[in-house]
Amino acid sequence: MSGAGDTLLQAEDLRVTFPTRTGAVEAVRGVSFSLGRERLGIVGESGSGKSQTGRAIMGLTPPHARVTAAKLAFDGIDLLALPAAKRRALRGKRIAMILQDPKYSLDPVMTIGRQIVEALRAHESVSRTEARERALEMLAAVQIRDPGRVFDLHPHEVSGGMGQRAMIAMMLIAGPELLIADEPTSALDVTVQLDVLAILDRLVAERGMGLIFISHDLRLVSSFCDRVVVMYAGKVVEQLPASELRNAQPARLHAQDRRRPAPAAGAGAQGGMGGMSAAVAIDRLEVVFDRFRALKGVSLAVQPGESFGLVGESGSGKSTLLRAIAGLSPVTSGTIAVNGRPLGKRRDKAFYRQVQMVFQDPYGSLHPRQTVDRLLQEPLAIHGIADGEKRIQRALDEVGLGSGFRFRYSHQLSGGQRQRVAIARALILEPSILLLDEPTSALDASVQAEVLNLLEEVRRSRGLTFLMVSHDLAVIAHMCGRLMVMENGEAVETLAALDLATRNVSQAYTRRLLVASEGFAGRARTG
Repeated sequence: MSGAGDTLLQAEDLRVTFPTRTGAVEAVRGVSFSLGRERLGIVGESGSGKSQTGRAIMGLTPPHARVTAAKLAFDGIDLLALPAAKRRALRGKRIAMILQDPKYSLDPVMTIGRQIVEALRAHESVSRTEARERALEMLAAVQIRDPGRVFDLHPHEVSGGMGQRAMIAMMLIAGPELLIADEPTSALDVTVQLDVLAILDRLVAERGMGLIFISHDLRLVSSFCDRVVVMYAGKVVEQLPASELRNAQPARLHAQDRRRPAPAAGAGAQGGMGGMSAAVAIDRLEVVFDRFRALKGVSLAVQPGESFGLVGESGSGKSTLLRAIAGLSPVTSGTIAVNGRPLGKRRDKAFYRQVQMVFQDPYGSLHPRQTVDRLLQEPLAIHGIADGEKRIQRALDEVGLGSGFRFRYSHQLSGGQRQRVAIARALILEPSILLLDEPTSALDASVQAEVLNLLEEVRRSRGLTFLMVSHDLAVIAHMCGRLMVMENGEAVETLAALDLATRNVSQAYTRRLLVASEGFAGRARTG
């Protein structure tokens, strides 16, 4: 890797302020750091200001935000004094940013391939044929199995993990000198996380790039980066070499990795398993998108009060299965029954009173023009529920958000805060079944533990049934009693969560997921 000698970026007293109904909110408060041709990690809890710091550097803060700094310079260029046209020319070619929410960042009406080609041709004079070839090469480099097929798909037609990889390909294709990666692997399964990190590692070394790696994963930042900036409540509380972070606990590390104590595997109850009708019963379910078989004859039964997990790599069909249950993906063949009631093609209000879903991408599921208060009031109004004020306050308290968040919009929240609003909205109708699609993937470790424990407490106290998708085997082992392993739209095996801890698995694919998960946990970046 190149040394950190040449200063690419310098930030002094950087501040980002948002006006709200309850007064100005200073999301970034006097942040200062410099970056050479190195890997710099920015770590902190949800709401600490790390993503807004990256957006301020890129010039991607909302128009109403106020960005000031004593100095914000890239390669000697004053970014805040740069005319808008020149800053746009810089953005994408010399500075690029991989955003946390790929499906919000990608244009929904353009194919993935066209967007990557457009990003390249905006900065380089290449033919469409050459641009297509380079786009396909980049899609393959980020471990997309069938680049030709994905090239012609729209963002809503791919999984969250595949969307994130497409976003990475688009940001890297023009060969930037500075890459800001905001949670670039949060939507990826463990096997692909290592591949993407290896790609970033190689590019930084080969091209002498600078990298700002924003994450709430302390282990990942300490193993992948050269230096670390720790943020808390909008401020930098500590800067230190990553080696010190790996070897010792910093004195003021507010963003420390407060992971939950390791629970007994299979802590999630298996609930009324004795002779009850299944809460969710699926038989030989097929979902086909334009000749692509997303689900191939999947069958399962989830009992009332049970927490059931779905694991597998991105694109394995986990999220498609949940969306089929919720009526959001068309079913080609097979049957679905909820609480003993067979479901047709349409879902009525009574169904959504029983079944709620927490999506992987909260920005995509929260209306951008509605405040948190209105987002929570809307389902209550639709279902004619009178005790709205009591339920809203209870839901916000349960997910760790105070009343000060009620009149904020989703763009004024961090990724973790948006996800907590989504969970609150799902709980507010008091359903009997929750479909959880990566509900904690956007949360830092300390908040993730709190939310998982909260979900488990709610499940036990209300007798809820959970069907939970995750690429994090530790989360599934913590939350679920049983799980199904999926690969390429098929059910590979169903096993008890205890079998994950004892490695009592029969399929090679499941063993590979276990090995990848363990390897990532103990990964140390090689020189």
